Amino acid sequence: MSESARRWATRAPRYILRPEDNQFVRFAHGLTNRKSVGTMIVDISESGMAFLVNRDSMPRLGENIMIEFEVPGKEQMACFSRVIRIEEVPRRDLWKYPERNVIVAVTFMNLTRGHKKQLNKGLNQRFEALREQFKKTKVKEKVAWLRSYAKLFLLYAACILGTVFIFYYLTQPRGNYTNLKNIPWGERRF
Repeated sequence: MSESARRWATRAPRYILRPEDNQFVRFAHGLTNRKSVGTMIVDISESGMAFLVNRDSMPRLGENIMIEFEVPGKEQMACFSRVIRIEEVPRRDLWKYPERNVIVAVTFMNLTRGHKKQLNKGLNQRFEALREQFKKTKVKEKVAWLRSYAKLFLLYAACILGTVFIFYYLTQPRGNYTNLKNIPWGERRF
C-alpha cells in the first residue's frame, strides 16, 4: 500500500495484552512439518495480531498459518491467518524479549460470524476495563495532588484574605475624618 493510501486506511485498535491476560499462542505452518509452535502474543485486534517467534521457526511473509489463542476474557479460538509483516524487535523493547526473536504480524482470514462476535466482545470488554481503570487512576492522582498541596492552598488563601482585609482597613476613613475640611482627596460630593 502506498504512503498516501496508508494514511486513509483504517486499522482496528490494538489491545496490548496485560500480565493478567493469557499471552500464549500456538501456530503451525509448512516449515515446521505441521508441528505447532508456542510463543507469546504482543498485541491483538479484531483484524489480526502480532506475536513473537524465534527466527528458527518463523513463518514466511505471505504464508497462511493456523493459529490458536485465547481471546482476552473469553475462551480459546482457532483460525487461519496470513503473515503480513515480519519485523525486528525495536531497540527500546529488547529488555522485554529474548534475543533472536522477531515480531510476526498476521491478519485473520475468513473468520466466522461467531468468531468475529467473540473477538469483538472480548476486546471491547478489555478496552472498557482499561478505560475505567484509567479514569480511576486519574482521579486518584488528582486527589493525591490536592492532598500534597492542601496546606499550600490554605496558606495562599490566608495570604489573599489577609491582603484584602489590610487594603479594606487602610481605605476606611478614621474617626477624626470630616468632609468639611478643604482637603481635595477628602471631599465627597454626593
